[in-house]
Amino acid sequence: MNLLELNDEELKSFLEDGVPLELLRNIYVNTPKLAQKLKGFRPNKAAKQVLVNASFSLIKTQKDAKLIGILTSFYNDNNESIKKRQKEHEGQGYSETIAMALSIEEATNEAFRPIYYKLEHFDETKQKAITENINILNLIKNISSETIRESLKKELDKLNKNIDSQFKSINNDVKKLKKQLAEHKTLIETLNDELKETKKTINSINNEELNHSIEEVNKKIEFSLKKEREYVDKKIEQLVQNDVVMKLQDQIDFLKQYIEKISVASSNKNYTINVVENEEYEEFDEFLPENIGDIIENVVKNNEFDVLREYLVEVIFSKKPIIVSEKNSELLANIISSTITGGNYYEVIADDNCDFAQLITEIDGLKCISNNKVIVLKNIINVQKTTKLLDYIKSRPYNEKFIFVVSYDRELQFLAPEVIDEFNFFIGKFESTKISYKYAYSFENEKRQAITNGEFEKVLNALDINLDNKEIMNVKYYGLLSYSLIPFKSIHDSVDSEELVNNIMNQSIRSKCEAVIHD
Repeated sequence: MNLLELNDEELKSFLEDGVPLELLRNIYVNTPKLAQKLKGFRPNKAAKQVLVNASFSLIKTQKDAKLIGILTSFYNDNNESIKKRQKEHEGQGYSETIAMALSIEEATNEAFRPIYYKLEHFDETKQKAITENINILNLIKNISSETIRESLKKELDKLNKNIDSQFKSINNDVKKLKKQLAEHKTLIETLNDELKETKKTINSINNEELNHSIEEVNKKIEFSLKKEREYVDKKIEQLVQNDVVMKLQDQIDFLKQYIEKISVASSNKNYTINVVENEEYEEFDEFLPENIGDIIENVVKNNEFDVLREYLVEVIFSKKPIIVSEKNSELLANIISSTITGGNYYEVIADDNCDFAQLITEIDGLKCISNNKVIVLKNIINVQKTTKLLDYIKSRPYNEKFIFVVSYDRELQFLAPEVIDEFNFFIGKFESTKISYKYAYSFENEKRQAITNGEFEKVLNALDINLDNKEIMNVKYYGLLSYSLIPFKSIHDSVDSEELVNNIMNQSIRSKCEAVIHD
């Protein structure tokens, strides 16, 4: 991909339609020399058009290598994701052309696609085929959506009609009951009037016979009143328990559930926790390095095997969480979980409004295996805003492993330099993601203390890597250098990784790092 092969109109379209606003802002925020080109605008507040115009000028007139490099890396990473998604669609049974159309339609907008076709050197025939397939796919989506909407509308109309009918029936029953109640109220009032008249008669006449008669009358009146009250209560109870009412309630409950299902897609959850489960695994309380060797036997080449194994020993015993890009996140989660939890782990997907206090409470209650736990955290990109979560992680034992996922390795260049003290990193190229062994490991018989190493500190000084805490968990530190510290330094400071490795004076350590970095 070469941005300089685009004409003026195409380059502006690339910047406007193909590059996210947040990426443009991050570039200028983290590159003071570029920020000066905004002429009075604050990088973190500048409108996209301001950033686009500045970027266009820097590329076209000045051919700024840093800006072109960052945008090229972003494009290449995004293109890699498109091709990966294409392979996934092909695996689902789609033809190559349809799979390509699906992946391009998902990852690009209509305005950007002509630019993408040009940068990828697609001929007119290929462009036409992709466009036709995208149009067909969109037509299918529209037809499907319309069919679903019509089906839902018919179902809701049917429910509404049924409910209206039931309400009418109930209203009629209520009217009848009100009429009956009114009639009985009138009767009760009449009996009360008769009772009052009887009492008046009693007051004027005083003899035993009359008193006896009065008692009989009172008993009859009280009996009648009791029967009337019982009748009214029975009618009310019958109405409450009426089958029509029960059916209506069922319909209302169903409708509520139906509406909840329809709107579930737009619900605003703070986070989602998915479980990756595996029931077949072996339990061990020793042989950790050997077990790691079994797990990674297909992941790297022979000359990298020892380096990756020692890196994993370091991070498994370290309390630091790990940052990894999306493309390697599943591999790392599988490796670590297959080492300590039998291949079982949790995936936490957070949104922008995630309540970390609530999330921590739920993570605390998640099931452990052999007292171990592996948590993969997605969409928590701005690690500086997760102080509460990081404090919680620091308070947990080292056999609870936390993995933070970012979209691309290149995002590391936008993080604050001090994250190198808070996190380990997992950056590299791997042969395979196939893992044949699953172990649950008990740390009871193997507990490690952090150590200092003078040779390690010398290497850090040679690499110009500044760590506040230089303690490590594994005396064989070349794994940590190769898969974490050196690639992070290279990406964050835009330094060639081979140049960094060449600064290592210890021949043995340098050769270990070269096996990984030069791959």
